[in-house]
Amino acid sequence: MAAWAPLLGLVALLVAVVAIYPDTAFSMVFIWERSETYAHGFLIIPIAAWLLYRLRYRLAVTDIRPAPWVLILLAVGGFLWLLTELTGIQVGRQLMLVSLYLGMVLAVFGWRFGLRVFFPMVFLYFSVPMGESLIRPMMNFTADFTVRALELTGIPVYSEGLNFYLPTGSWSIVEGCSGVRYLIASITLGFLYAYLTYQKAWKQILFILLSAGLPVIANGVRAYMIVMIGHLSDMKLAAGVDHLIYGWVFFGFVMLFLFWLGSFWRDEEPDLPQSLKGEREHPVPVGRLLVTAVLGLAVLAIWPLMASNIAERQATTPPAMALGELAGENGWSLTDRRLSTWLPDYENPQVEYFRSYEKDGKRVDLFIEFFPRQQEGSEAVSSGNRLIVEKHPVWRQLWERSRTSEPEGKGFSVLHSALMSSSQRFLIWRWVWMSGDNTASALKAKMLEIRDLLVGKTAAGAGIVLLTPYEERSEKAEPVLEEFVRDMRPSIDRALADLSERVNAYIDSQQESR
Repeated sequence: MAAWAPLLGLVALLVAVVAIYPDTAFSMVFIWERSETYAHGFLIIPIAAWLLYRLRYRLAVTDIRPAPWVLILLAVGGFLWLLTELTGIQVGRQLMLVSLYLGMVLAVFGWRFGLRVFFPMVFLYFSVPMGESLIRPMMNFTADFTVRALELTGIPVYSEGLNFYLPTGSWSIVEGCSGVRYLIASITLGFLYAYLTYQKAWKQILFILLSAGLPVIANGVRAYMIVMIGHLSDMKLAAGVDHLIYGWVFFGFVMLFLFWLGSFWRDEEPDLPQSLKGEREHPVPVGRLLVTAVLGLAVLAIWPLMASNIAERQATTPPAMALGELAGENGWSLTDRRLSTWLPDYENPQVEYFRSYEKDGKRVDLFIEFFPRQQEGSEAVSSGNRLIVEKHPVWRQLWERSRTSEPEGKGFSVLHSALMSSSQRFLIWRWVWMSGDNTASALKAKMLEIRDLLVGKTAAGAGIVLLTPYEERSEKAEPVLEEFVRDMRPSIDRALADLSERVNAYIDSQQESR
């Protein structure tokens, strides 16, 4: 029974933490269920349990010394969970859930025990569905790698961002080609292999880094090989679903090569020392252990209650309010001549505003997507807010650059993108307005949202999108958008600030009447 006692304690703590944060825990399960990329999440807890089972005899003789001071770190972690909960950063609160569980293990069982179970506990982080932020950078890398490899091979190729054209056909790098799935699978397997194969920490770290770097290069090679198969077969092979099969087969060979390479430096697992076959050096302080566990769970329970209280204000949904008319200024005039039928794809804004402007032959379309309060599935900053859906039948997004422009020279940044159809090309600038501030940084926008929530305001936000046409080089269209921002942004800010004040006034009146 002694060998099983620590394992049962770890299970009890996990159940208790999940019971305090059920919504966060089940949000992970829902993603595992609906996403092939994160379906491996179902295996993480069983694998971690198996890793702990292998340690059962060592754990049975490891000193248990509760560390109550770790409760301070738990309080900090709970506060961070609160911030991510209020701002709807799903991956943030899921990461904090795992961190809070690990903090409870350290507080209740102590540091010696924590170091003993370090790898199995850290392995739980792979249950968190994360990595979406890597999709766009890896798509860009894969496209650049493939084009450079084709050029070195002597294949004539013309590229436009994520799209490139060969004499035999055209290709596009879409989300499924980014290699994020390969990367996540490789790091997860690499972490597990390193723990089971090596005893020295530097070998484990080196192999994990290798398992993170190799799939990025391998995915570029995979994309190049698929394009070459399609090109050499006159687009009869690898141009359909079959190229996904080729990709996974290639990834399997890459992982086999990685494990084969890593086997040359494997360490033999030491036999169980005689000293670990006896009893603990010190008896378990059961009283301190139970008191620390109860206090820790109490600390964790505070934050969901606070989130519920703060959410009461956010629960008030204001009625639909119109954005004030934005008349043209500084030479810009409203026009009924719309540049395109295209619309940005934002999730559930309460107010959608669209106007077209022209000045001295220059034309700009303005889109404003307003969100009176930020909540999951309806917020100004969300991975669901995009220019077009993947594999759009008409439009293709050529690129989206992380570099920013400063049209006012005051650090006001925007995100650049290019969009094209069979007959039109557009340069797009977009950014987020959040409670009076403009930024292209999702992180800064979330920080502004947190600021408002903590002082009792409703964080109203908006996505702002500008569109202007170009013919050959998008750089030639940038001065048009710079001029529009310089001339019209003050009016846009005033209109959004007025709408935000009306939203807060309505919510305040509703709170006072309760």
